[in-house]
Amino acid sequence: LAIEYRGEIIASSLEIARDMDAAQKEKFEKSYLTLRAPIVGSGRRLASLIALYPRSRIAGVQRRGLAAAVIAAAAAFAVSVLASARIARRIVGPLNLLTVGAERLSGGDFSHRIPYAGRDELGTLSEAFNRMAESLRQRDEELLINQKQLIESGKLAAIGELAAGVAH
Repeated sequence: LAIEYRGEIIASSLEIARDMDAAQKEKFEKSYLTLRAPIVGSGRRLASLIALYPRSRIAGVQRRGLAAAVIAAAAAFAVSVLASARIARRIVGPLNLLTVGAERLSGGDFSHRIPYAGRDELGTLSEAFNRMAESLRQRDEELLINQKQLIESGKLAAIGELAAGVAH
């Protein structure tokens, strides 16, 4: 703190030379942030109270604030990357199961089922896939049975023709 009276510093908590020239005064004011408040008595200004704060401390606070902001931004970035990875895994995992299931189904493995049982759209899709696989498995069994019956019918027809040829 300092008290200025008629343009001169008359008291100060700092060592301030009373006879500073303009260049020294300008350098001093660049080193300190100053706030002047008038001291008024009997309706007129008697002097000024000057509060001084070193700019070097302000710069230190700014550096610490910037460092804190950078750390907070890095932490927020890390949390968002981890959250994104988790969300992606929750979506991509079931999609990979469906892809593997479709490939096995197209290869003729009608017994393969999708184990995903979520209550979301992917769970609904998994259930539909499993119903489709079961339907295809049943149709494949019916086709095999019909094919065997057709082969048996062909054999019986051949035997019948042979018996007719021998009897003729």
